[in-house]
Amino acid sequence: MQPPNFNIVGVSSWISNLAHQSVLLKDKSHCNIPNPIDTDSYKPLDETFCQQLLGLNTSKEPVGFGARMSATPRVMTCSYKPCALAC
Repeated sequence: MQPPNFNIVGVSSWISNLAHQSVLLKDKSHCNIPNPIDTDSYKPLDETFCQQLLGLNTSKEPVGFGARMSATPRVMTCSYKPCALAC
């Protein structure tokens, strides 16, 4: 039985490079489709400023987590969960 022919599509060069380095995906075809976010409007701000703005304790390290229910649980595979949690 022939394995499926997968084309790996990343929404950034960073995620495309990670997928290309993956043991499971390195031999697959890769394509990068950039995510068109206006980086003038959406950009990182000073971490301490943001913590103060949100009323968070700046002397402690903040921890965040996001989750989503999905009808198709295979949408986010195990290999991408650590990346999503690190962002």
